[in-house]
Amino acid sequence: MLNLRKIVGVIIPLIGLVIIPFILPGYYTYLTITILTYICLVAAWNVISGYTGYLFLGATAFYGGGGYIAALLFWRLPFHLTVVIAGLICGFIAIILGLPLLRIRGPYFAIASFTLSEILRNLVYYLEHQFAGKVGRTLPVQDILLIYYTIIGITLAAVITVYYIREAKIGLALFCIRDDEDAAQACGINTLYYKLFAFFVTSFFMGLVGATTVARYGYIDADGAFNPAVSLNTAVMGLLGGRGAFGGPLISAVLLSILYEIFFSRGNPYPFGIVLAILLIIVIIFAPAGLSGLIQRLSDKIKTVIKSPR
Repeated sequence: MLNLRKIVGVIIPLIGLVIIPFILPGYYTYLTITILTYICLVAAWNVISGYTGYLFLGATAFYGGGGYIAALLFWRLPFHLTVVIAGLICGFIAIILGLPLLRIRGPYFAIASFTLSEILRNLVYYLEHQFAGKVGRTLPVQDILLIYYTIIGITLAAVITVYYIREAKIGLALFCIRDDEDAAQACGINTLYYKLFAFFVTSFFMGLVGATTVARYGYIDADGAFNPAVSLNTAVMGLLGGRGAFGGPLISAVLLSILYEIFFSRGNPYPFGIVLAILLIIVIIFAPAGLSGLIQRLSDKIKTVIKSPR
């Protein structure tokens, strides 16, 4: 019965997503792409930051990296093949970078991951300026419905993957690393192997979604692709939802993506950062476990009230 509920819980929203372009104005298709983009980014972020406990502030590195790799390949290869290759390249780059990076712990890893995005942004800018004589590049614009349904597939795959990692033995190993890495290693867990696996999954899906969404615009440059706001938005959405939880970060991504679009549609997205900061402070003080913890507390109180004798 529980499995049937889960299946129905996936199928009904999926049907709703599939028919949106046919029943609502075009704006809502673009809005849904933005929402799904952040759902995918936050779900992927949660593997390394929530399950493993390594606060990752470098989502832009692989989101923008996937976009740039795709921009180089779109002229030569089919759309979906390009997207998959971009994701895989990002994943393997993450393994190489993770060998030194994942030996760093705590706030030092967070700082190093944020620095990685900035290094890539400046490196791409320098290489384009030196060897191409210009900054940025054009790419073939893809049909919006192709992008839309591709991002649905990627997001669905990311959410399912993250869920099954959480429920599988590998998820238990990641949670052990998060709770006490030294103890996990003493118990025989190959911590570096599991951390590299988590980093690969995170970067792979971030690369996929970056490669897909860049095709909306027909142009990419270093400042747009490696915008640090993407990294910060992703991390804050995950923290507000609850690190390591499953549903909370996804709900947070939906709500905050809509809030961002409200500010953006009014021509002034900058107050969104202020709102995020205020929300983060409130959550840290009053609900350290995030939205997931708050929902669980409310649920427990409701159950207590219902079960208590009258």
